[in-house]
Amino acid sequence: MNQERQDRKIFEELIQFVEKKKISSNVPGQLMLDLGKCLLGAPYKTGTLEPAGAEHLVVNLREYDCATLIENLVALAWTVKSERKSFEGFKKLLQAIRYRGGRLHGYSSRLHYFSDWIHDNRKMGLVRDVTEEIGGKPFRKTIFFMTKNPERYPALKKGGNLRRMKSIERAINRRPLFFIPKKALGRLEHRIRNGDLIAVTTETDGLDVQHTGLAARMKHRIHLLHASSREGGVVLSRKTLYRYLKESQIRSGIMVARVVIGE
Repeated sequence: MNQERQDRKIFEELIQFVEKKKISSNVPGQLMLDLGKCLLGAPYKTGTLEPAGAEHLVVNLREYDCATLIENLVALAWTVKSERKSFEGFKKLLQAIRYRGGRLHGYSSRLHYFSDWIHDNRKMGLVRDVTEEIGGKPFRKTIFFMTKNPERYPALKKGGNLRRMKSIERAINRRPLFFIPKKALGRLEHRIRNGDLIAVTTETDGLDVQHTGLAARMKHRIHLLHASSREGGVVLSRKTLYRYLKESQIRSGIMVARVVIGE
């Protein structure tokens, strides 16, 4: 079975699961979490969005990194809401979610920085950034990681991509950003909902977010459903999000976004 047929089969099975369980799209967080649990055990794979050749829409429901897991779940959740739950419609949504303004115009049109991803998907009406309203503080940081480390991104050597990414970084740096410092999470995590999108901010110079996942409440504490490189796949972490953040000095806190289906 070729890869597209495998992806289509997984898509159809997920849609059938939602319809069989009668999961409501009017509770977007729970829908996201239920879809995420269907993917538990799927293998971790980095670099799936960096194939050879020109930038194009990559569809892969077989394996995930932390960002592609979130993108696929948001696209799946919005597909569930649509009247025509087609694989082609899902792919169009995935493009809208992954690329600035929903338009694929080369490497730099992809939303590489996750704070930029949240900003653009908020403008598209797909998610809402709730970080500030649930108690977040200003995130004062200058973003430059990609253009100061071009050796990590071979595509930056081609066709003006480095210049365009510098322009995008300047635009990000003009925006007010917010985050919840990890020391504040204990008193604020009750405001986080099941299925909220969690972006783990980082102390790494020039970088906004190092990891993403879904919030999953277990025994009144928030855990993370995420694609983990350490564990080799999509997992529901046994440790709390607070403990996960405390384990590393590099993890500074979180940003929180919320899918807005039915709101």
